[in-house]
Amino acid sequence: MSLGSLTTAFSPEATSCLDADTFWMEQRGGDDTFNIQGGLPFLQRPECYPKGFIPVSTSYYSPGVCPSAYTVACSSTMVEQGREITAHVCCPDKYWQYTCPYENAAAELKKAPWLSTLGCWSSLTTTGIRTVTKAGFGSNEVVTTTLSKGIFGAHAVNAADAEPTACAGTAVAPDETGIRVSPGAMVGISIGSAVGALLLAALCWLLIRRLRKTPDDPAEWTTSADGAPRDEIPYRQDAEPKKVVDHDVPVA
Repeated sequence: MSLGSLTTAFSPEATSCLDADTFWMEQRGGDDTFNIQGGLPFLQRPECYPKGFIPVSTSYYSPGVCPSAYTVACSSTMVEQGREITAHVCCPDKYWQYTCPYENAAAELKKAPWLSTLGCWSSLTTTGIRTVTKAGFGSNEVVTTTLSKGIFGAHAVNAADAEPTACAGTAVAPDETGIRVSPGAMVGISIGSAVGALLLAALCWLLIRRLRKTPDDPAEWTTSADGAPRDEIPYRQDAEPKKVVDHDVPVA
């Protein structure tokens, strides 16, 4: 799903979102620990992410560029409404080395489902002291702890270079005129066309009605000699038959 454009490099460094060793840690029981670079979750620190950001792997900015202090970890291809979209997966490149989730990650995802919201992964291979914000009931606590194992993650920002391209077998009509009409203009054109058609139909109806009512002899067509309506005059054998005049009725 497109999140709009991101043509100017967003800078999370300006708000200290990528300070050294700043991670959010949430324990889910046992050794299942949630460690994410960037401090508090994105909902609590929206200033750390581009406008409209959501941590979904199928979301992307188009056209888009990676935020500053981010680098392309890999590319991701998805299909949306019959169109193939290739987006770069941008991950932080400060203080940690991230890659995209590996293909056979079912075991890790089963153990730590929260990893599915993170597009950037990094396995902890060496013991190190990290300063983290530890989630707690009612309050959060900044602690310094020694970590020796687990997977660290970060939210990826997906950026597509250009407009999506059609998938194989999908026909796309060429733009012969080179003129693109906005949705608002299309609505105006449709309404104007409908009103014009109604006016033309009304004019044709009035013309047809006028032609049908035009009499050869107005006096005989409207009333009889005694003032009675014409349709009440009895048929007379000696009445001279009237000529029937065919009028050409224009066709709308």
